[in-house]
Amino acid sequence: MLVAGAMVMGSLVATSTAAQATIYQREMPKGSYLLPGDELRYVVSTITVRLRIENGTLYLRKSTAGVQKLCWLQIYASHAVYQRDGNFVTINSAGNVSWASNTVGQSGNARVDANGFYVGSRKIASC
Repeated sequence: MLVAGAMVMGSLVATSTAAQATIYQREMPKGSYLLPGDELRYVVSTITVRLRIENGTLYLRKSTAGVQKLCWLQIYASHAVYQRDGNFVTINSAGNVSWASNTVGQSGNARVDANGFYVGSRKIASC
């Protein structure tokens, strides 16, 4: 996936020229973007957990044996960025940060598993 980022008045704005969605398996490294249609996904047996942007909202959903559960959401998210400083942020359609994980300095990747969404070692949401 080809992604370009730019600082605009102190906010990070991402653009994509790719026609295909990016699927991160279990972990998402720093410096990565979640654009509409992209997802961070965990799949084991009959359990699937997805962190995905749809219709301007970042959703964390869990499916167990076909039964869907909404675990968590953040509205006003045109895309998300796992910044190199360790903070995971959502960016609204105006190009401003609409939510931040407040995890600056965290080491490790953003990830999902059967229990939820994590940034580094900090649990952001349960499933």
